[in-house]
Amino acid sequence: MSFRQKKEDKSAEGVSIRYYISSKDMDAKEFAHAIRAHWLIEHSLHWVLDVKMNEDASRIRRGNAA
Repeated sequence: MSFRQKKEDKSAEGVSIRYYISSKDMDAKEFAHAIRAHWLIEHSLHWVLDVKMNEDASRIRRGNAA
């Protein structure tokens, strides 16, 4: 399944395409729910790093720095 998102921003314009692969037999509604659930987990994990651990303030930009 692919998901297209048109981005219209003052600074940038374009289209992003994300591809999702699954071996599970799902209809479109179930697949959309699975995608949203995946990104909910991703965003909540990064929120902890960004807000609680102040990761966004890090200026380290070389090697394996996160």
